Amino acid sequence: MGIKYDIDISNNIKKLEGLVKEFFPEFKAEIVYKNVQIDPNVHIEERLKKIKQELGGEFYEKLIERNKDDITFWEEVVKLYG
Repeated sequence: MGIKYDIDISNNIKKLEGLVKEFFPEFKAEIVYKNVQIDPNVHIEERLKKIKQELGGEFYEKLIERNKDDITFWEEVVKLYG
């Protein structure tokens, strides 16, 4: 089971470009897609370990404390829909 967000924002980007071009005639808006999907085969503990390495221990602990409910929720969803 997966969730896919397929949102066409091209019309909104064209509108934005038109508005900005009034003040900056050379402005060109461009949509850049970046895949930020998390590999579902990597367990959350491994992801958290990597984040801890990148952020450092003190900031990581604050981040975990403030997001503990989200982490618990994620773990429960994985148990249900794996």
